[in-house]
Amino acid sequence: MSASSTPRIPCGIADSESTIAYVQGTDGHIFGLALETGELVASTDFAAIPLAFDEGQLIAWSCLPHRPNEIHVYAIVHQGRDLIPQWEQTLPLPEWVDVNSPEPDGFKLEVAIDGERLTAAWEAHARYRGGAPPPVDVEQAALRAERHTLHLDIKNGALLGKALVDPVPPPEHMPPPPRPDTQIVPYRRGTSWATQSWRFGAVRACLIKAMDRPGIVLWREDALGAETEVRLTDQPDAAAATTLDGGMIFIQEPGETNPVWQVFATETGKCIARLGFDPGTEGLSVIDDRILYGVREDNQGMRRRTLECREFPSGKPLWSFVLGEEAVRAPPPLPR
Repeated sequence: MSASSTPRIPCGIADSESTIAYVQGTDGHIFGLALETGELVASTDFAAIPLAFDEGQLIAWSCLPHRPNEIHVYAIVHQGRDLIPQWEQTLPLPEWVDVNSPEPDGFKLEVAIDGERLTAAWEAHARYRGGAPPPVDVEQAALRAERHTLHLDIKNGALLGKALVDPVPPPEHMPPPPRPDTQIVPYRRGTSWATQSWRFGAVRACLIKAMDRPGIVLWREDALGAETEVRLTDQPDAAAATTLDGGMIFIQEPGETNPVWQVFATETGKCIARLGFDPGTEGLSVIDDRILYGVREDNQGMRRRTLECREFPSGKPLWSFVLGEEAVRAPPPLPR
């Protein structure tokens, strides 16, 4: 099993049997929720980010704010209603690495589990982040890029070996060759916006629109390189979002009294569901017959985050879990 095969959901992952969701609350702690009912099964008393699940163990990681070049990897197990570390391994990183970097490629950690061995692969990039453009030699001196793999014993976290490898080249997610009559349509993927193409199975997909016609078109390329286009909506102000695995596209058309999502399958381009739209949605996942999505609500200086679960494709509400509330920082007053 690997991290890539672990079902991703907003704010976390699901276990390999898709029975428990492990999600990170706003305080950083991990909650284990029964996917069927939303009941809180167990939780941690420390902050960590869920990565993968295998053979009853949840693999997670964390870092300390004052030590941005050090990470902690945990193997966490259930003990009653508590999630406790079975072992913890501290991994020091090069001094220039900042795991809290705001850059999209600043730091990434992946894990893969093969039998009794856990492989953790981290990759970091750094570049000049000053104000005015520096001299070329200064800019070049600030560039860093490294990828390391570390092999750990899954039973106790002991370090079995490590290696410095070449950074993984970015995946081929370039949009289709631009035509004079089209432009790329941005879509929401999790909590951020993207414009590149994505892959799901053997299909490469991208959202485009014709310059002389409003709406959104799904461009697809199959394994043999054959291209097709499917019109998803004619609304000029429609917004698009994809599930975290890229398997479905959600189109929200504005101006309706009761706005809805129209859900399309990436592989076929067919509309497979219509669901009520929730403002503030961040992240979408469909697991078996359930859709999970995060919702952010800002109200009177407070921000609440919840994880919602509905039946799919009917849209029937099943449960909702509050991940936490936090104060929203107000912008500083304008100078007089």
